[in-house]
Formats: sequence, structure tokens, C-alpha cells
Amino acid sequence: MPKIVTLPAGESWVCLCGRSKNDPHCDGSHDGTGKQPKRVVMAEAGTAAVCGCHASANDPFCDGSHDSQA
Repeated sequence: MPKIVTLPAGESWVCLCGRSKNDPHCDGSHDGTGKQPKRVVMAEAGTAAVCGCHASANDPFCDGSHDSQA
């Protein structure tokens, strides 16, 4: 399921490895996983549905792909 989060205006890095203790924001825990965080630039702060299954074609944002994984 996606996580509904508030992202700040400007640049932020969204965790795609699932290890961040500050999820969905990257804290560097991906080192050694082969996965990299996704840079997101928001024109203004707002809520977003961040993908939790990592199958989204619009990663890091949810596109409903988790519905087809059931």
C-alpha cells in the first residue's frame, strides 16, 4: 500500500530501498543495496502517495500497481 506523506517545497530524496529510518525520506541506508533514492522537486509543499510496492511506473509515486500484485 502507498504511504500518504507530506513532502516539502523544493528538493527532497525519497527512499526506494525500504531501509530508511526516516521513511519515506532517504537517510543514506541504501549504501550497499544497489538501490538509489529518487530525487523529487515539489513546486510547493503538499501530500503525495509514495509507492510502497516499488512496482509503480511512476516511482516514487503510487500508480495503483499494487492492486495487480494481489
